[in-house]
Amino acid sequence: MRDVVVIGDGYAGLSAALQLARSLVDFEVVGRSTPRNILSARSHGVLGQDGANPAQLIERGVENLSSYGATVRDDLVSEITTSADGFIVNLLSGASILTRKAILACGVTDVLPQIMGVEEKWGYSILPCPYCHAYEIAGARMGVLASDRNSVLTAIFLSTWGPVTLFCNDEDFDTSWATNHFRLRSIEVEYSKIASFQGEGSLLENVLLHTGRSIQIDYMFLNTGTKLNINSLSCLGLTMETVSGKTRIVTDDRRQTTVEGLYAIGDIVRFGHNITWAIADGVTAAIAAHQSLCLDLTRVSR
Repeated sequence: MRDVVVIGDGYAGLSAALQLARSLVDFEVVGRSTPRNILSARSHGVLGQDGANPAQLIERGVENLSSYGATVRDDLVSEITTSADGFIVNLLSGASILTRKAILACGVTDVLPQIMGVEEKWGYSILPCPYCHAYEIAGARMGVLASDRNSVLTAIFLSTWGPVTLFCNDEDFDTSWATNHFRLRSIEVEYSKIASFQGEGSLLENVLLHTGRSIQIDYMFLNTGTKLNINSLSCLGLTMETVSGKTRIVTDDRRQTTVEGLYAIGDIVRFGHNITWAIADGVTAAIAAHQSLCLDLTRVSR
């Protein structure tokens, strides 16, 4: 039996694994990582790694683990169930792992709006996060695709970096509270429904409206919905929360879920997503799991 199984080998999972390795915990990492930001050429805002390629960050994390004699098991989880001693983690390969604790770090998948041109431009000129991307495109013509009040806030914040148009896309929600912000920050508001995002390949040049009018935009920011990258959690009785199409697992401040001994970290526990937050979550959960193991009198102390 393992002390801990980390499910997922992205930034959060590898961070947790590194801390577990340094704590001399008997653990295993299971994953087949495809980072959510794999389409981005650079990752920004990560101290000491600003501008690094996302895939290279993962490679460096695996190298860090290997220096402690740990590896990543190339497999995916099909099901997690509780047992008398903890959890049973069943893998797609048919193998099973018994573990006292488990850390969920499986990540999320973005659910993109059904608008022509989104998929080929996603991660290049249609982007999720001003704090990850806006510095490099400061001064460009930027848009925000509105879906709720948070999108209006995004438009206000984004105006720090340049001219912004808020596209309400024929959605009926109140923007009147932000009128003064729009006026003082010269934010344009377009209410018509979007027909398509136009531009060669991954480039965005124009937003075509159903009215036939076209607005020149270089970059569009949108708040995507998300879904968890694991479908077998319902039997565990986890508390989940969904807001504006985003779903997260509810945890305490030590990243333990409502199921004792089961932790969750990274994008699956937040509505806002960032590599640094994911790494911090990994450290938090790993330390919490190690301390819980040390206080378990049924387990022989290391």
